[in-house]
Amino acid sequence: MTISLVPISLVVAALRPHGTLTFISLAFAAVNLILLMQILIPRKLTIGSGETSSDFLLIKQVRSAPEAEIEDWVFGRFYCESADCQKRGDFAAAQKWLLQGLQERPADLACLSELGSVQYALGSIETARQTWKHWLELAPGGSLDRPYILNAVATCGLTGGPDVLIAAERCADEALAAMPWVPDFLETKGRLLDARDRLSRASAPSA
Repeated sequence: MTISLVPISLVVAALRPHGTLTFISLAFAAVNLILLMQILIPRKLTIGSGETSSDFLLIKQVRSAPEAEIEDWVFGRFYCESADCQKRGDFAAAQKWLLQGLQERPADLACLSELGSVQYALGSIETARQTWKHWLELAPGGSLDRPYILNAVATCGLTGGPDVLIAAERCADEALAAMPWVPDFLETKGRLLDARDRLSRASAPSA
C-alpha cells in the first residue's frame, strides 16, 4: 500500500524566508494532493497488462473479506516468493519458501505440486516422486490436476528400478485413461515402454 503525502516539515522547508510558497513547492503539493485523491477513490487501476485496486478499495475489500480469505492471501506469499525465485533460476531458494509454506499448511496441494516441480528441477527425482505421491494421497479423486500429477510421478519412475517402473506404468495408464488426448501423457507411456524393454534385455541371460 503506497500513500504519497507531503509532510508538514517539507511544506515548511519549502517556504521562502518571507513566508511565501515557491511555484515548484506549490506544484509538488498539487501533485501529491492529486495522488492522494486517486488513492482515496475506490476503483480498479490498470498497471501494464494487469489490473489492481486502489489503496482505499483494498482497505474496503480486506475489511469485508472473510477471515479465511485473508489467511489465504497471507499464505500466498510463500507461493509468490517461490515463483519469483524460480524466475531468477534460484530453485534452492524456491524450495525453501515452499517448505516454509508447508510447515504452516502441510496439506496445501498447490505448494506440494510446485514443490515437486522445484525438486525435479534440482535433480532430486526420487524426492519429487515422493512429494507428488503425497499429493495424490491428499487430493480428491475428481481433481482435474490428478492426471498431470500422475504423469509427473510416472516421469520420475523412468530413472527407477523394476518395481518403480511398474508403478510408474500404472500411473501413466491412469493418466491416459483420464485424458487420452494429452500428448505428454502418450510420450511418457512410450518412454516407459522403452525403459521396460531395455530393462528386460539387460536382465535377460546371454545365450
